[in-house]
Amino acid sequence: MGPRPYGFHTKNEIGLWFKLIYNPSMKKLFIILFFSLALIGSTYADARNFSFEIKNTKINVRTPDGFFNSTSTYPEYLGQLQAMYPESQIVLAALTPKTDIETSKFSRYMIFSTLKRLTKEKISQKPFNGLKEEIREQQFTLLNEMRERADQALIDGSYRVGKRNGIEFKILLNESTPLGVFFENKNSISHSSIASSTRTINGISENFYQIFSTSIVLIKKKIIFVYIYSDYDSEKDITWIEGKTKELVSLLIKNN
Repeated sequence: MGPRPYGFHTKNEIGLWFKLIYNPSMKKLFIILFFSLALIGSTYADARNFSFEIKNTKINVRTPDGFFNSTSTYPEYLGQLQAMYPESQIVLAALTPKTDIETSKFSRYMIFSTLKRLTKEKISQKPFNGLKEEIREQQFTLLNEMRERADQALIDGSYRVGKRNGIEFKILLNESTPLGVFFENKNSISHSSIASSTRTINGISENFYQIFSTSIVLIKKKIIFVYIYSDYDSEKDITWIEGKTKELVSLLIKNN
């Protein structure tokens, strides 16, 4: 018989459960198992609710379903990301799924960042509305216009990551396709793109497709950039990234 939804058991199963709990020879084992599960649960629970600060402004985070704060699950990850990003940008936090931690395959991840020059600023609604309008107008041309800067940032970032890990590491952007704005409210705007890239590690190269969303969010007069990345295989990945973006941004706004 296959597995049942949680909470549904036969009378025999319930009886066996109670026998295990109250059988003296099994009691110690049960207590050990119970506290082991409780510890695992609390570790990941803590990794789902956390906060970071931007110049003494506390930002609360509730992670989307299935994702956890990387500093609790994979402490090295934040440092790797900061090495990849330009010095003008601060990586505030990163989220990874538990399954990726266990397999070391980081096919989906989420990043919070801000610009160093904005940390001391208090951004009001009016200039933020102007920023959103500019993004709407340039949603299909912005990445194209910034291509040279993006290429240089990838070259510089991959060099720093390679040096940090003692390997030859390069990432080159072959082509990007903007998908446009798909989510917007008073405090945020989100748009997505698909990119074809080539990754080289110690002379071995591979081509891969990645879909990513960029959200600009106004929280407590601070600008936060939220990036969500996923390997791209089919249109289902577009649906996934748009849904997770809406979930993460909505949680961010709701909890602050």
